[in-house]
Amino acid sequence: MNVNLPRWMFSSMVEHFRTVTPAGVAYFVEGVDEEEASNFQNDSMLFRMDGPFAYQSSGGEEWYKVEIQILLTDLVALTGDNAYDIYAWAGIVQGDMLNSSLPIYRYGSGVEDDDSLIGCLAPDPSVTNNIRVASYGMIDKDYRVKQVSVNGKFVLCP
Repeated sequence: MNVNLPRWMFSSMVEHFRTVTPAGVAYFVEGVDEEEASNFQNDSMLFRMDGPFAYQSSGGEEWYKVEIQILLTDLVALTGDNAYDIYAWAGIVQGDMLNSSLPIYRYGSGVEDDDSLIGCLAPDPSVTNNIRVASYGMIDKDYRVKQVSVNGKFVLCP
């Protein structure tokens, strides 16, 4: 395994999902963006990734799995807000995970970082429900905040 692969996978997915963020929704990256109180005053999309998890086949081929979680937060206005907005956003993200190639590039400024394409992530065929939406509903009785996550399991075989 190339020691840069985790960084390349993370940075490629951060940039990919930045382009998928619905209009009017703020985009944050867990562990990268500093959380400020003002961040929680807007509808938001939070990117998170676990992995890569490395595997080796009996033939010596390496392959990698990652899990991507997108947490959507809708600050529900008392009047004039569409209760289905958060589900529309979830549909945008889920559709992208299912229907788009998720390219992994050699992003960075090091010797091996030439922005070339390594390969693409695809939904993991070994997992049932590999792209799923989970609704948390209204998460607090005192504040009108709804949350939904879109969770995907992917595989890359460079």
